[in-house]
Amino acid sequence: EGTITGGNLVENGYLVLDHLPVSLPGTPEEPDFDWYQSRADVILEQGLLSVDELVSGLYYTSEDLNITSSNTYQGRFIIASTGIIRIQSDLIPRDPGEDSLIIIAREIEMDPGAGEIHGSFVGSETFQAKGSWEAKNIFGTVQSRQVILSSKSTRITYRPWFVPGLAPGNRTTLYHISHWQEITPL
Repeated sequence: EGTITGGNLVENGYLVLDHLPVSLPGTPEEPDFDWYQSRADVILEQGLLSVDELVSGLYYTSEDLNITSSNTYQGRFIIASTGIIRIQSDLIPRDPGEDSLIIIAREIEMDPGAGEIHGSFVGSETFQAKGSWEAKNIFGTVQSRQVILSSKSTRITYRPWFVPGLAPGNRTTLYHISHWQEITPL
């Protein structure tokens, strides 16, 4: 787990903090939105979605989407959109060890009304934490070609194990090598 705090711009895997370069992972690949659409449990047709009302599953829309929550969310969700997803309120899991949220969109905007969000956020173009004086707290992962932290104080606490089953101490097998052959140079 690590934390990045500041109001700087991250672009193409490069971050500058007080003129000190910090290396970040490269630009993520473009999500295959056709894949998400073909496997969606629910195709969303309205522009407003409350995660309080959802059951676990894959949700897809080709439109812009505003996401709200009046309480904690419960379940495992993937929400994918070819448009803009605006997070308008806090998104906090009821049980961080079991509940998870993955948001995948062309652009993801964390509106000034959202102060704390938990999940994995993949913006194929941009991820932006909007606001001037409001503190922002992001727990999980953020991947995007451009990350804009316009709030005075934005704290990103990197939690690669946010997806259930990847928590430290959990023995989930991510890769299994069944055959190995070394190739020596000629």
